[in-house]
Amino acid sequence: MARRILGKQIKWQAPGNSKIFNSNFSDKESENTIIRDRSFWTLRYIKEYKPNTKDVKKGLIPYLKRNINNFKENNSYLIHFIKPLIFFGLVDELKTDKFTNKYILTTNGRIFLNYYDNNKISDSIYFFVLALLNVNFANNKAVSRTNTPHLFPFRIIFYLINKYGNLSADDFKEWIPFIKNKSDLMKENFIRKQEYPKFHTWVINGLRDIGIFLKKNNFYTLPDDILKMAKDSELILDEDLLFDNTASIYTSQHFARRVEFTEEIKNKAKENFDFLCSIDKNDKLFHINKYGKNQNFLHVHHIIPASMQKTFKNLDLGSIDNALPICPYCHELLHHAVPEEKIKVIDSIFKLKEKYMNELSIDRYELLDIYQNL
Repeated sequence: MARRILGKQIKWQAPGNSKIFNSNFSDKESENTIIRDRSFWTLRYIKEYKPNTKDVKKGLIPYLKRNINNFKENNSYLIHFIKPLIFFGLVDELKTDKFTNKYILTTNGRIFLNYYDNNKISDSIYFFVLALLNVNFANNKAVSRTNTPHLFPFRIIFYLINKYGNLSADDFKEWIPFIKNKSDLMKENFIRKQEYPKFHTWVINGLRDIGIFLKKNNFYTLPDDILKMAKDSELILDEDLLFDNTASIYTSQHFARRVEFTEEIKNKAKENFDFLCSIDKNDKLFHINKYGKNQNFLHVHHIIPASMQKTFKNLDLGSIDNALPICPYCHELLHHAVPEEKIKVIDSIFKLKEKYMNELSIDRYELLDIYQNL
């Protein structure tokens, strides 16, 4: 019996009607690269100009015309050019003040592009996979969050392929887009009533075009190197990391244990700021008794979150450079406040640690983006 095609209900969304790339990253001699070239030049434009969302068309289209031979203007540039890049975690729409939104590259998007432009394809693929694994429908601005479950779609897909060995095209039409919680992960128990082909058509087929998925006899698998990258990220090994309501806390706890500050570093960080909150020295603090004397109670905060250790794999996130003493109020604000309330505090952190940020090639906008997506 034919499945009913689903209309507007809670299901996994797809980014417009466009693939992100249409040929393998390493196949630079191919003639069929227009979609891939368009995506890479859009990434370069956003990296260079960080355009306001309202003004992007005025600059992007002339830029693409200058850099792509025989480029044809497309009035649906937002849906076809930018939204897929947001969807796959390479670009974000960032609130930079009360009235302004900008398009910027995410940290994984920036590093991905840098490696690609330096012909380090395997490294660029690693950061593309990391970008995929950090796509969260709960804060992805390319999809309707009203009609989309709050989960990490690519973590779930990689987790299920690792569990079952493969997924069929029918799985991607009748099961995967309807997963909402842990109980839906059991393939054997899921009752298939409806069909939603769009996610398979535009997302899965697009990722197959660039070698993220392999397809044989209507079944999808992951290449060994891609599956290894996903396992090494540790983001697909536990069901608690797949859904938004558990993943943020669990991820922080999971990785924080790996990059805890030593007592020596904690004390040094506090001493550097005279045992006061580095964000606002006038914040009211209470005292604790430590080593026989009273001290202000402070948290020592990871400036680059512990959950990003796999992105900064050659950086010690438990170092004094990454440590900042802050009061409990500022700490909770950084993790839980709405984006516009975080801006002033993040700007303070950037000014305090500007040298460290420059060493990591992180500008103010990228640091804002990291914290607005915590």
